[in-house]
Amino acid sequence: MSTTDSIAPDTANSLRREVFLDGVARAYSRAARARDMNQTRTDLLVRSVIAQAGGFGTVDYDTLVLLTGFATSWGYHPKNIAVVYTPPAAPPWELDTLIADSTGFGWKWLPKTADAEEAWRTVTASLDSGLPLQGQFLDHLLIVGYRETVRAQDRRVYVMGGWSAPGWWKWEAWAEWVRDWGVLGHPAARTDHMSARDVLISVLCGLVRYADADPRADLGFLAGTRFGFDGIEAYAEMLDDLSVTLDDIDLGWAGCHCVSRQYTGRRSAAVYLRNAATVLPPNVASPVLAAARHYAAAYRDWKAYERLLSRTAYRKPISDIRAAWADPQRRHDGAAAVRRAAAREALAVQAVRASLEVMGVEI
Repeated sequence: MSTTDSIAPDTANSLRREVFLDGVARAYSRAARARDMNQTRTDLLVRSVIAQAGGFGTVDYDTLVLLTGFATSWGYHPKNIAVVYTPPAAPPWELDTLIADSTGFGWKWLPKTADAEEAWRTVTASLDSGLPLQGQFLDHLLIVGYRETVRAQDRRVYVMGGWSAPGWWKWEAWAEWVRDWGVLGHPAARTDHMSARDVLISVLCGLVRYADADPRADLGFLAGTRFGFDGIEAYAEMLDDLSVTLDDIDLGWAGCHCVSRQYTGRRSAAVYLRNAATVLPPNVASPVLAAARHYAAAYRDWKAYERLLSRTAYRKPISDIRAAWADPQRRHDGAAAVRRAAAREALAVQAVRASLEVMGVEI
């Protein structure tokens, strides 16, 4: 942490105090550079950076994607994107407890602040204690610095994440975010947590469950959504059906965040399972490693789909994306890649089942 104090001369915009958590800011910058943020669950990325800054080295992004159930689950509804952001492992309001129970990393969301001044007091108190803050947004924020000045309107807050480049927000921008969002959270006390074995069993059981019996299917606001392998096939069927155009689906399903923030979890699954296998006995490690290989292969098949039909990979104006989606060969090849990925994922689930059987766990 770097802190600057100064005796302010009698000028309206003089700096009185600056606090900036340089190590946290650098860690977030490294994490963000390593991935396409359009494909990243930014709430979990921010949380992982804060956790690791607080000494929870094993609470990385891939682990959080696995714990929340996002890694290998899938949901598809042509017009409803809510499924993409609804965690299958627990209701959203219980997710922080689930993470704490699994890792010991406690978290506290604060009540929505009444105004910019109240939010400012929260920021200064937290950062003075060395605790960075997470701010809720469509793509979550990381708050790592503040500048106190003589005049309130000259204050600055250093914000990372969101939809703008990292930097010092002016008071007007800060007040606007507080008005529209205004919810901040920070680490809480360490908690008792499950054993590593129990966490692994919970994760493995989830990988099997989400493939065929996703608990989100019982949520009324997701009615009509198809889940798991059935949902992947529904998406492939849509790709194959040339009568379906981009006007018939939410554009998030045009290879954008609705697809990429789901399928990139397969890469996280492969990383997590490979790491888990290093501390398992050989008879358990073998099927776990096999599952990791299959999820990695599925991720490569999803990348093949992306090269054909993704707004992210295509990196051209939407008119060109429309041309790509109007191309029958691209559509059919994309559907084939999705089905190949599903077949790989089915093999991964079989391997996970085998590992649970060796461990004597009934699913």
